[in-house]
Amino acid sequence: MTELQVERPIHAQILENQTIDTIADMLRKVKKKLGVPIIAVVSDGQQSIIKAVEKVLPEAKHQFCHFHYIRNISQKACDADRNLAKKIRARIRAMHHYRKSRNKRLKPSKLLTRVGKLIHAILATRTRYPSRFAEIEIYEKLRHLIDCLRNIKDSDVQKLMVRILNVLSELKRQYNAVSESVQIIRSICEILDNPEGLKGRDVQRRLLAYIKSVKPKTSLAKKS
Repeated sequence: MTELQVERPIHAQILENQTIDTIADMLRKVKKKLGVPIIAVVSDGQQSIIKAVEKVLPEAKHQFCHFHYIRNISQKACDADRNLAKKIRARIRAMHHYRKSRNKRLKPSKLLTRVGKLIHAILATRTRYPSRFAEIEIYEKLRHLIDCLRNIKDSDVQKLMVRILNVLSELKRQYNAVSESVQIIRSICEILDNPEGLKGRDVQRRLLAYIKSVKPKTSLAKKS
């Protein structure tokens, strides 16, 4: 447990199980150790923690951690992004001209080899949810690569770009759904970051106003 004003750990304990009673006992120890009123608690939304705080610290305000809140509301979007990134990687890695670009024995042209390296780097894009969605980046980088190579004369590169474009076109509906959800999540993150230094109640009002104003077009965004 950490005191947020000075960001200093005040208690550490390994709990064999996280029941209401075990967490409540831990909170009593912390309360006794501090010897001052605890006016607020920040935690994730675990029910046993919520009920333990209500039991031991009924006078304290209980706020959920922004990170856990964002992680929870973005879970469905993260799952959809992960699934779509997996499909894109599998489809492209199975393409003959991509495999040719990665295999010197198949005698790829210098340009095809360079393009293959670029695609390999794009497909290796790592996810860092909820701030970075791999599928969104992979999809958009591949579209940009296709646009950049539109007038290239190398026939193998052209065939590879056409096949990748076909895959992206087939998956565009899924991409749009994930993209819409990500935009909503990022807007919520920006509000919670509170760059203007607003008071808590004003941030809450802004967040509720934004949520009410959002009109999702896709079923995925509606679930986020």
